[in-house]
Amino acid sequence: KIAHSAPDAKIGVLARFNRTAAQLIIELRELGITASEEAGSAVTDSAAVQAILSLLHLADHPGDTVAQKHVDGSPLARIKGLASSDDPASAARVASDVRRAILTDGYGPTINAWTRELTPFCSTRDYNRLMQLVEIAFRYDADAPLRTSEFVRFPP
Repeated sequence: KIAHSAPDAKIGVLARFNRTAAQLIIELRELGITASEEAGSAVTDSAAVQAILSLLHLADHPGDTVAQKHVDGSPLARIKGLASSDDPASAARVASDVRRAILTDGYGPTINAWTRELTPFCSTRDYNRLMQLVEIAFRYDADAPLRTSEFVRFPP
């Protein structure tokens, strides 16, 4: 009621638990109320975000079979054309493609494009976390190093 009666007001809501805050954000956004978490859960508590971070790690370390298996178990494998977690040549090709995209377009546009492709596979919560990652990526582009592993360590 307050948000609709005073659209320019800034309203704070405190929640005892992070999971409660995350659910409140989702419900407020579904009601058309702009909401954000100022504290609470990290962006990395999402499987979709973790898959993107694994893909970025794989770009820097194409021989990392753990990262490759993680990407292989997500929709990103099909999106990026990763043939199999047992195929080192496929991992090397995907890693090269990711590095080229980051170099050419930057982290923000690249991660935003992946987010658009992942959206059909995401819950509302995962989508919201992906959008937070996109915001972080655009901010990161200003001083972005080429090593994708540095970005993987960057998100809060």
